[in-house]
Amino acid sequence: QGCFRTKILWWEELRLLGLTQMAARLSRTPAPHQTQSLLLVIVASLGYLLCARLSWASTAFTTQGPPCRRAGQRTRIAAVADPAAAANDAAALLEDDRLIGIWRYGGGAYEIRRSDGKTMFLENNLAGALQQDGEWLVTDLPPAGSIKLKLGEGGTSVQSMFKPSDAKEWGEPITSIREWESLASKASTLEQQLDAMEFKVSSANGAVEVVVDGRQRPVALRLSPDATADLSTLGGQIVEVHEEARRKSLDEMTEELRRVYDAHFRGMAEVPAAKVEDVKEAK
Repeated sequence: QGCFRTKILWWEELRLLGLTQMAARLSRTPAPHQTQSLLLVIVASLGYLLCARLSWASTAFTTQGPPCRRAGQRTRIAAVADPAAAANDAAALLEDDRLIGIWRYGGGAYEIRRSDGKTMFLENNLAGALQQDGEWLVTDLPPAGSIKLKLGEGGTSVQSMFKPSDAKEWGEPITSIREWESLASKASTLEQQLDAMEFKVSSANGAVEVVVDGRQRPVALRLSPDATADLSTLGGQIVEVHEEARRKSLDEMTEELRRVYDAHFRGMAEVPAAKVEDVKEAK
């Protein structure tokens, strides 16, 4: 019907163009009454075309709605008309290999794995098969509640939100990172803490002092003015004092590593600061 209307208006415009050209030729001839009549016909035709155009545009707008609504309708129609494409999008989210693995967050860790053709979410004794819901993957975890998650930007993290069974709203978003990336981050923090530590040990007579950091690396060797009085024993004193400082540093580093691993695998939010003085002295 729209195409038929378009053809009618097109022929009317051609007829109007012909009448206009005829009026132009008559205006050069001594027949003013003919020219005046033709001009009246042209004006009437213009009015008809204008009314027809406005009526057609109004009908189209009323029927189809504004452009923004029509665009949304086209999107919905495309989704309904091509359910295979929507299914492919859902499969793409569920089959993204970047999801698979163990993800750690402040309160613990969960695993996403594939089992019997399903993408499963597992945390402690809770498990559920993930399903697509828009840009999220959602599953119920009875009796605790429901969780929804999606890959973060770049696929190196996962954003998730949990909704308890007795709640109507989703909780705050939580970002998780891969298990070993989380552990590596904690290990890097521990290295910085160990680098800042100092372990001082002095010889019995105070002639030699050795300082090492938390990773058993020498920081300083200090000799008193009287240390060179007996060179035969100086070397032995340095070795003895250094070994004692190294042992103290190694003991502290071992304890800190134990704490990091224990905190990590028990799901603590963060490792508490070490209760070690920046400078340890032993004499």
